[in-house]
Amino acid sequence: MSDNNKLIADTSFFSVFRELIDNGTVSELGVYAWTTYTVIKSYTNYNSGEAFPSIGTIASKSGISEVEIKRSLKKLEEKGLLKKRKEGRSNIYTLTEIVTLNDDDNQAVAKATFNYVPSQIKDTLAELRDVL
Repeated sequence: MSDNNKLIADTSFFSVFRELIDNGTVSELGVYAWTTYTVIKSYTNYNSGEAFPSIGTIASKSGISEVEIKRSLKKLEEKGLLKKRKEGRSNIYTLTEIVTLNDDDNQAVAKATFNYVPSQIKDTLAELRDVL
């Protein structure tokens, strides 16, 4: 390797609220829908919160058939974790975060839902903490 070549690493990441695991959502969704969710989340635009990978892209990145991806998308919509809209021939996805708000006795008192927009996640969480 010459001195003119630079090594590049993709250091992008996304967050998953542990609550989705602890409250049983992941096990309810099953491996196909959960994997579909995480692949879409990895394609989410940092500023807009929108993702638009094709069914084929989701299938190839996840190792899941296109038929199963379509079932998984429907399941994610039914659980309120994904909104899908058509724009031309493309699907535009917006993921929804669902967080339970607990009182001092750790009893659930409300659920907060908000669109997953990576550039706004810190501010959104700060607003939730201020409410508590």
